[in-house]
Amino acid sequence: MLASLNERIRFTRWIDMETVGRDSSHEEHHQIARALKARN
Repeated sequence: MLASLNERIRFTRWIDMETVGRDSSHEEHHQIARALKARN
């Protein structure tokens, strides 16, 4: 089921990366990781 869902949203994620950019996405992930580490 997850594989099927993943295939369906692949294009949307690709478009988002083109629009928003990888740097923005990476920074968001770093913020999440820092919050988790700080237990926030």
